[in-house]
Amino acid sequence: MVSVIERRKLARSKHPAGSVSRHAQQRVDERVMDVMARRDAAAQRRDSHSDQPFPARRLAASRP
Repeated sequence: MVSVIERRKLARSKHPAGSVSRHAQQRVDERVMDVMARRDAAAQRRDSHSDQPFPARRLAASRP
């Protein structure tokens, strides 16, 4: 018969808690790089337009 301690040792994963597979980590890294690239692009667009005045608004024609 197997003791409780031995059963717990056998039930444990080879990998420590909090570890992920290499493929899962690669997907996370790609997603982070994609999000950061989008943020950088948005910041550049925002900064490049900051020195330009806002476009004039068109007034709607009044209805009778």
